[in-house]
Amino acid sequence: MIDDRLERDLSRAARPGAPDPGVLVEEIVARRQHRTRVRRLRAGAVAVAIVLVAFGAFVVLQAQAPGTLAPATGGLTAPPAVAPPLRLGQPTCRVTWVPITVDGSHGFAYVATITGDEGCPTDGDQVVAVDIDGDGRADAVAGPFGDCQLGCEAWAAPDLNGDGSSDVAVAHAGADGYGIDLYAVTGGANPSIRQLQVSDPTGKGFLPAGPLQVGWVDVAARFAGARCDVEANGTHVLLVDNGDKLGASAQVQTTTLEIDGDRATVADTSTDTMPLAQAPLPGTELCGAPTFAGVGGDAAGDQLVRRFTPN
Repeated sequence: MIDDRLERDLSRAARPGAPDPGVLVEEIVARRQHRTRVRRLRAGAVAVAIVLVAFGAFVVLQAQAPGTLAPATGGLTAPPAVAPPLRLGQPTCRVTWVPITVDGSHGFAYVATITGDEGCPTDGDQVVAVDIDGDGRADAVAGPFGDCQLGCEAWAAPDLNGDGSSDVAVAHAGADGYGIDLYAVTGGANPSIRQLQVSDPTGKGFLPAGPLQVGWVDVAARFAGARCDVEANGTHVLLVDNGDKLGASAQVQTTTLEIDGDRATVADTSTDTMPLAQAPLPGTELCGAPTFAGVGGDAAGDQLVRRFTPN
């Protein structure tokens, strides 16, 4: 439109009595520059308005949903990924750990060797400790226990009685498998960890009375393990299996235990022959909890060097 106007004005300038063409051209150029400035100012105003509207919307959303744009505070919402170094009050070495949940709090169970005067002893005292709230400080300790020259480790954190809190399984390495010690954990004002004790009032069980130890073995001729089940009346029970492999079949002895605190009472026993494919062979979980393997920690026990991965 400016070009058309310029052409008309220049044509008029060519007629007699017309104004000086140079003046007309200068006026038209000035009007073009003015319009250009106006358009630029309008575009800038629109951009500023868009920014202000967007900022206003952000402020409104922030006011309507506080905390949605920042991590929540006020307690753990998920288990921490790595255990802090164990604070036991004395030096430790060969520290292993598994994550636990007790009364809704996320923490860790540790198995450690008490350090001697000459480094980390192979025959040193072993302890199992629980840190209920995940700060690395031992809230309760059990032990010393076991002969761990072939290795002891925090192995699993199953919920044996279905109360929503973890128990602790400690593994002792053997020639062809593991012996698993099971510990009950309580939280509250006075946390505790105690090894489960077998009680057999009828005398018909396959397990000796005293500290409960479960075999975890799967070799050519035999197997042993444990699993959880829920009976028809809703009672959670622990089933301890010992079996012989007979070619394509297996003969299995099962002891049913009812867990109450640190008591494991024999409720039933059975002996069954079944196809080997249906036998309760041990796997990589205990009552839904993954089993872990490995030793982490330097000789002074100050640092855990890795998180364990399922076997």
